Amino acid sequence: MVFTNEENMVEEIEYLPPLGKSDHVTLKFIVKLYIDKPRNSDKRYNFFKGNYEQINDNLKNVNWEEILDSEASTNGIWEGLTDKLNKFYRRNIPVCRTFDRSMTLHV
Repeated sequence: MVFTNEENMVEEIEYLPPLGKSDHVTLKFIVKLYIDKPRNSDKRYNFFKGNYEQINDNLKNVNWEEILDSEASTNGIWEGLTDKLNKFYRRNIPVCRTFDRSMTLHV
């Protein structure tokens, strides 16, 4: 027996032999689900419009010995590197909204 809250939600019901010594049949069926997909309004970096000359200048002025200190842990080095890069991204690469490609375009 299959219960649903919507008509035509279950398709192609097959009655298969019981499992083990059970006297109940096994059911195989397809369930049609509808999922409300939220609109994607996340922001992301627009790398096509980045000021890469400024980023290169910023990278030249970084004290790499301090960030890549041999006494620091691998995680510490990684955090220092990603912190610097993210700081340069925020300063020199504009942010844009992502486009939800699942939406239908109307012209």
